[in-house]
Amino acid sequence: MAARGVSAKVKLRKQALDDVTFIVADGLHEAGKAIIERASAGAPDSPYEPYPTGEGLPKQGGVLTYVGNQKVDGWSLRGVQPVKPRAARTTTKAHSVVTLAGFGFPARYAEGGTIHQPAQPFLAPARDEVAPQVPEIVGSVTRPRLAASR
Repeated sequence: MAARGVSAKVKLRKQALDDVTFIVADGLHEAGKAIIERASAGAPDSPYEPYPTGEGLPKQGGVLTYVGNQKVDGWSLRGVQPVKPRAARTTTKAHSVVTLAGFGFPARYAEGGTIHQPAQPFLAPARDEVAPQVPEIVGSVTRPRLAASR
């Protein structure tokens, strides 16, 4: 079964954005992708089914971008569209641009640890590494759009 790409409805929403909102949304989405790609290199492997060894947690990362409460972009390491987490429903309802970047189960337990297992942070260090580069990432994505709008 082939991985689903971004739907036509989502592509239309993204095309309908004004230039400033498009630039912010696209730039933040690319920054989220950079964080996930860097974090996946250090992610511990998930021993849980249905993923074989090497295919678990390191391949579960994904990024979603919303403008208002409308999805305008989605990406994951496996190629399938990520599902919006329940905890993010109220966050994306406001009139804003929100980019969600993270990993599926059991990333939360690997990142923060449990009473039986010490923390193995991989997402926070990747975020901290990418944070100083965000202006460069956003700039490289948005310069072509700005040049075309002149």
